[in-house]
Formats: sequence, structure tokens, C-alpha cells
Amino acid sequence: INEDKTIHNSGAPIQMTGLRESAISKEKIGFTFTIEHKGNGLLYEKEGMCDTSSKSYENKVYVKVKTEESSGLDCGSLEINGREGYVKLFGGSKQIACTQTINNPDDYEMPLTIELEYDYEDDKRTEITVKKSGE
Repeated sequence: INEDKTIHNSGAPIQMTGLRESAISKEKIGFTFTIEHKGNGLLYEKEGMCDTSSKSYENKVYVKVKTEESSGLDCGSLEINGREGYVKLFGGSKQIACTQTINNPDDYEMPLTIELEYDYEDDKRTEITVKKSGE
């Protein structure tokens, strides 16, 4: 139980990395994960429309953590029921720690879903040459 876990990410610019599970007690496990900015663009809180008028919108990700037994889930830094809320990335990353109460301490697997929501501004540039065609 005390080990790094495999993570499946999309190619999004904000990704979850470094998921690690650990035993806390007979009926409780802990897990930590890191949210990292992997892209080259600018990160803003969701539905913020990439508003640059205030720094308070910058580098924020809305995080939702879900398990099959959500009643025993607590991610202390997430303000809504300990399961979801905004986190601000400092230096391009933020680590989140959670605990999960286990109703059946026998061996079993429990799926974990972590959703990240944000607005993102990025641009791509390329040069093109337009040649006159012979008509």
C-alpha cells in the first residue's frame, strides 16, 4: 500500500503527477498528488475568461477528487466538503494530501478520479510564404 501509483493523463497543459498512497491506520489510507503546469501558456481559474485585470485569477485550478466512498474522503486544502475547490499553483505546481476512511479494511481496490478545471491561454505562431500562382 505504501507506493507510487500509475497515473493516466491526457496531453493537457495542466496535469496530475506523483500519486503516492500510504497507510495511515487500520481503517484509513492517505494519498498525495501533485498538480503541475506542463504547458507554455497562461493558466487562469475556470470561467475566468483569461481575465488579466487581477492577479487573483492567475495560476488557479479547480480540483475535484472522487472515490467510491466519498463520505470518508478529506483533502484538507479543498474548501468544499474537503473534496473540491480551487488551489493556486506556486512555481508551477501544488501538492495535495488526502485521507480516505475505509469501511472494509480487507484487500480491495478503489478507483480514484481527480478532475482539473481551468481556463488556459496559449498561442502558436508560424510563418507562411504566399507565392503568386501563374494564371
